[in-house]
Amino acid sequence: MTPLLNSEDHRISGHFQPAGSGTLVISFNQMRMGLADKGFGSEFILSKGHDHIFVAEGGNSHYQFLSQEQFAQTVAPVAANYDRVFLYGYDLGGYAALFYSGSVSGTAVALAPRLAAHPSFARHLTEAEQASFRDCLILHPDMALVADPAARPIVLFDPRSTPDADFVARFVSANWPKRREVPLPGAGHRVPQILAYQGLLDPVLSHVFATGEVPEFHYDMNYLPLRHMTKALKALEQGEFVRAGRLLSQLAAAPETPGFQDASAYWEEKTGKSLEKKLRKRPAKGTNSLAARPPKAAKADKGAKVAKRKSPPRRPPLA
Repeated sequence: MTPLLNSEDHRISGHFQPAGSGTLVISFNQMRMGLADKGFGSEFILSKGHDHIFVAEGGNSHYQFLSQEQFAQTVAPVAANYDRVFLYGYDLGGYAALFYSGSVSGTAVALAPRLAAHPSFARHLTEAEQASFRDCLILHPDMALVADPAARPIVLFDPRSTPDADFVARFVSANWPKRREVPLPGAGHRVPQILAYQGLLDPVLSHVFATGEVPEFHYDMNYLPLRHMTKALKALEQGEFVRAGRLLSQLAAAPETPGFQDASAYWEEKTGKSLEKKLRKRPAKGTNSLAARPPKAAKADKGAKVAKRKSPPRRPPLA
């Protein structure tokens, strides 16, 4: 491991193959995972024989303390030695891959990218989630100021997930006219997990990092509803009617899912409640990934606040 940059808010570490490689893959950690030398995608990238740089954000900085200029000063001299450079990330890491891609003339590969701390994203969050971002500051310039219109980033996301579809429309589609969007309806925000479950993540990424192109592949768009149905049936069997009701509420957007009608009728019989009334009472958060709803119109950006450095409880690592 070669340390490239280390601070209170971010760490950049290099991992280089003994025999060298013509491909460099830069990956970014997810939100609130803490400082580390390796993380999201590291083992996969190295196992494929590529050289690798890992970027981690510390505390609750959302990469906002790592400017594009500082990133370029640290990484660009290394990236200049490679034939192919990719920036890879999921969620917040997907946002970072897009934001920094122009500074190293690399291709971003963003899976369900988000910047949840951005003021425009607040309407997709619960009150508790909004509170966790209340003191966060957006220091990065608008994506329009850093995007290379000639670049061809690759974005894999669920167009039925309103938060993700909104992010892609606002931050990606508007700034990269030659982008390559790979719609994965039904995946929700868990794009890498769903692709991995279907045995697609490894071959798709391997092809992308080897050729720079997205391969043709068969994606089962009904996978997530079927998985939700399995969980709902198990919850009903165990008498967990609150959990079953939550899952069935999500499945209501895909009523053709086998077993949904019978499971709903059973839930209503056991609880004495109406699933239809439950859906009408549910707060409209815009996060139901199973609903085929168009993205809502984007609101004007609000002013930024100062980023807080104290980290909330960490999320578990990506499986």
